[in-house]
Amino acid sequence: MKSRTILSLFLGISLISNIVAEPDVPAIREGIAARAELQVGCAYWSNAAYSGSGRNTNKNNYFVYDIGNLAGVKMPEVSEGVPIGEGVGGWGTLSTLKNWTLVNAPQRGDIVAARDPIDNTYHVGIFISAGTTISTNPIDISRSNWPFGSGSEEGEDIRYWNYCGLEENCP
Repeated sequence: MKSRTILSLFLGISLISNIVAEPDVPAIREGIAARAELQVGCAYWSNAAYSGSGRNTNKNNYFVYDIGNLAGVKMPEVSEGVPIGEGVGGWGTLSTLKNWTLVNAPQRGDIVAARDPIDNTYHVGIFISAGTTISTNPIDISRSNWPFGSGSEEGEDIRYWNYCGLEENCP
């Protein structure tokens, strides 16, 4: 009887360990937004933290990547440890990303990618609330109305990526 109980217990534990837990998607998206808010004022991902100067030296794709990973999301990568970019071949132009879906109405914690039609550059940030995102700038991480208050939203190609959890939950 004792060996049968131990075997049942072992089999039960084995079965439980093989079950993949459904991620708590709303909590993960909230975690992305909350972690981004904690970084406001930090210079780590900005021009100020990197050598070199000139256009497009903010590391906004690394900011989004690091914040997502801290929230428990396996973020999209070009190769191991290298996040996809903000523009061509990345958040701003792809039509599909594993565990993410394009949406028209963003929610807190979604990724926002936009192309500026004037200089054809891309930028990514994290959606916080209507008219508010958190992203990099030349000096630090800031809360702003980008891309909503730039005055050129009509010409901008804006994409909202919503984390949907396991692949089978993504439309």
